[in-house]
Amino acid sequence: FQSKSVIFATGAKYKKIGVPGEIELTGRGVSYCATCDGAFFKGKKVAVVGGGNNGATEALHLKHIGIDVTLIHRRKILRAEQILQDRLVKEGISLILNRNVKEITGETVVNGIKLLNNETGEIEEHEFQGIFISVGEEPNTALATSLGAKTHENGYLKVDKDMRTNIPFIYAAGDVTGGLRQVITAAAEGAIAAT
Repeated sequence: FQSKSVIFATGAKYKKIGVPGEIELTGRGVSYCATCDGAFFKGKKVAVVGGGNNGATEALHLKHIGIDVTLIHRRKILRAEQILQDRLVKEGISLILNRNVKEITGETVVNGIKLLNNETGEIEEHEFQGIFISVGEEPNTALATSLGAKTHENGYLKVDKDMRTNIPFIYAAGDVTGGLRQVITAAAEGAIAAT
């Protein structure tokens, strides 16, 4: 293909935790986006896996739409900013710390999770009707960066207000640029880049 300009709209992929049940139950109780799928779990008990800002924010969002939320993190302390940690406490969100996810359980839908207690070495089983995995994203920038496009420290492509990269006639839009990472903003960025 030949073109006078290119728009990279290559998106980003959610990081996986790589445990049994994760892939098999994706879309059947395993989700990576509380904004996208949270409404399906109203009135249910779910876990959010992740202890950073994103995990805390996802847990708070789920709590605010009427979901019983527990936040699970592999370390003894959360990495989220203190203001988010304070909000978790204020909202009464349960925390399970110093545990690694070993398996997501369920035949056709999620019914629980197995956790490794990092202090005792014991496997614990907890019942949940949904698991939100919030351990980050990886932008699909390999092709753009191989051409010399610059990225931010977090790996997302750098663009200006007109969605231009540092290379003339090379643009980027959507999740590959970071930001809100929602379809409505991706569509708007695509329109700006195309124009």
